[in-house]
Amino acid sequence: MSRRNRAGGEGEADALPLASDAATLALDDMPHHHASTSFLRFAAAVSLCSLISLVNAQEAVAATPAEMRKAEALATEAKVFFKSKLFKDAALQFMEAFALSGRPNLVFNAARAYEEGGYQKKAVALFRHYLSLPDVDTAGKAAAHKRMTALEASLAVQARAAESTRVAAAASAKAADAARAAA
Repeated sequence: MSRRNRAGGEGEADALPLASDAATLALDDMPHHHASTSFLRFAAAVSLCSLISLVNAQEAVAATPAEMRKAEALATEAKVFFKSKLFKDAALQFMEAFALSGRPNLVFNAARAYEEGGYQKKAVALFRHYLSLPDVDTAGKAAAHKRMTALEASLAVQARAAESTRVAAAASAKAADAARAAA
């Protein structure tokens, strides 16, 4: 029996309404405001990696009724965060709920929260994780794959633009050096 069935027959339809419309874990996804940001970025990455590892280790263990109630409360709180546009908080709550319940739709919702919050690499990582989970229905897989593909394309465009900017800056610096040397 799958976890989804033990959880009362709940499945992918429980995903946030926004998470089902058709419309990476990376440190450079986070804002760079001050020197301590690098530590905070590192800590956030370690926390998310630890949570995903914990979830992977617990996937074979059935959730207790108390864990399911706690997961439901966390998911409800995550939906409030999502609607309040506190996307990072929503994502973390969804993942904590998933760690307790094993319901794949919570990973999808966490990915959507990161996507909406502009954390594209984290969203890709969670969509990829979602696609690796058992008990994910065909529609959920299609929606996650579509979103992940769009995010990866966007990240590729951003990477090309950043590389073009870097090359142009290097060429400009080289030209300036040559002009100074000629003067």
